[in-house]
Amino acid sequence: MSNTGNKSLGGKIVGSIFFLVFFIIGTVFMCLLLTEFYRDLAIWNWEKVPCKIISSEVHNPKESKGRYLFKPEYSYKLNNRKYTGTTYKRKYFGSFDYNDAKKIQAKFPEGSTIECMVNPANPHEAVLTTRVQWMLLPFAIIPLIFICIGLFGVIFTWKNAGISPPGKNKSFVKNKSLIFMPLFFSAFLIIGLIATFFMGALPAMRIMSAKGWKKVPCTVISSRLNSKRHDKSTTYMINILYEYEIDGKKFRSNRYNFFSGSTSSKDWKSAVVYSHHPGKKTFCFVNPGNPEEAVLSRAWSTDMLFGLIPLIFVIVGGIGLAYSVKKISKAKQKGPSSREDSAGHRNDFDYHATAASYQDLGPPKLKGAKTPLKSLLFSIVFAVFWNGIVSVFICIAVKSFIKGRPEWFLTIFLIPFVLIGLLAFFAVLYSLMALFNPRIKLNMVSAVARLGETFKFEWSFGKSAGRIKYLTINIEERKIWTTTSGNKSRRNSRTLTTLPVVNTNDFRKIPGGLAEAELPADSRPTSDTDNEKIRWFICVKGEVKMWPDVNVEYEVPVLPPDLSATSKKTDG
Repeated sequence: MSNTGNKSLGGKIVGSIFFLVFFIIGTVFMCLLLTEFYRDLAIWNWEKVPCKIISSEVHNPKESKGRYLFKPEYSYKLNNRKYTGTTYKRKYFGSFDYNDAKKIQAKFPEGSTIECMVNPANPHEAVLTTRVQWMLLPFAIIPLIFICIGLFGVIFTWKNAGISPPGKNKSFVKNKSLIFMPLFFSAFLIIGLIATFFMGALPAMRIMSAKGWKKVPCTVISSRLNSKRHDKSTTYMINILYEYEIDGKKFRSNRYNFFSGSTSSKDWKSAVVYSHHPGKKTFCFVNPGNPEEAVLSRAWSTDMLFGLIPLIFVIVGGIGLAYSVKKISKAKQKGPSSREDSAGHRNDFDYHATAASYQDLGPPKLKGAKTPLKSLLFSIVFAVFWNGIVSVFICIAVKSFIKGRPEWFLTIFLIPFVLIGLLAFFAVLYSLMALFNPRIKLNMVSAVARLGETFKFEWSFGKSAGRIKYLTINIEERKIWTTTSGNKSRRNSRTLTTLPVVNTNDFRKIPGGLAEAELPADSRPTSDTDNEKIRWFICVKGEVKMWPDVNVEYEVPVLPPDLSATSKKTDG
């Protein structure tokens, strides 16, 4: 049988299209990101001219959805011509915290003269300041990963991997893809830890810190319940602006508690806004080390439970990272064995212990290497995990279309992920159907499966055996080894020996019977070396009309020929 790494032309074309989608999406995303960086950097080359601040105010319009905006107005001259500007900086959308906008206002007091930047190609375009969004730079890793997956995926789809002969590769990791598992789960763990810190730990730390803050009188200036409409729900945020005095100086703040998110809890938030009407005298808690920092409530709220959601990423990332590190550690600690089989092949299979256990316990129970239940469990776990994450971003994309402001880039970006999710769903459905296939039972009749001897086993189906139209049972010897090409390696499998045992469409023979096959003496027994394994399987395939076919495999440990018995025959 040919190497599993080789693919048909149709498979290569489908694979190329799949990887090209990743490459195109990554390239588009990277271009948009680089465009933003270029536009920010280009402002540094604009003409720097003096400008006078005419007005400097903080606004909280309804259309800003609760954000406080710094609104400047300034005048400047370029080429002896006077212009007026109102832009603070490019891509400025304000802040939910009043003091953030107030700090900006303090930098540009009315009547002051500062330096602003003017676009020489369009003098009407000017900004007071510019700042390159360096925080977006780490996100360039995401499109870069997509580009690499797409590029190398296409290359390796059409490139036949070179085969390294057994024993040549002495790497402690048999499958180098294990190296990427810690990186993948580390990303989940890091994202989860960062999100948990900002959404859960940081608010909790602030609450504990605020226990020592000073309680001072304050007056409510304005009170509003900001709302955000979504697809099938609306979220709300408390926005109460209040004024207080410290050492004869007046300050303002709009922080109600230490949870800054917007949630669907409306009733208690409406009650808070209603009880804090404009002009009401109440108390707030002020940070003695920073009088500009204040809060109305230091109590815990149920909304803070949302900070526990990122723990899902922490758990998945932590368990996955521990598992992958443990697996690599086992592969590293596993060294070559000094045992050799009858053909001179080194292996780690304890033939004597295995044969002894067979004699003491009788024929062993066959372990299913490929069963419908295993396939179903794997499909469910993958589908739930994958679609659970993707669904969050799908909701965002759908809501953007409903609002009339479609997120086209996000929609295109999600296409391959949605396709994979659909395939995962159909895999669950297919595996679930296969679970109700006729179940086969295999029992070894021979105490030991040994090369050069006849191996016997029994098979039987239940009452649903009549659904099987054609039954095939083979015994296969397979070699599993590592294929190396440059710095890449992959796991491959090739069938070395196929022994037909049952091949029938006779409805009288399909339900069960006794099967036997002569295991060739010149074949290799079950073995495990540095970069190569030999495994034997009983492969059962049954054609079921209008339903997933029966396709199960059971691994059988096969021992080398009994040299003592052979020598006795020779002596006799």
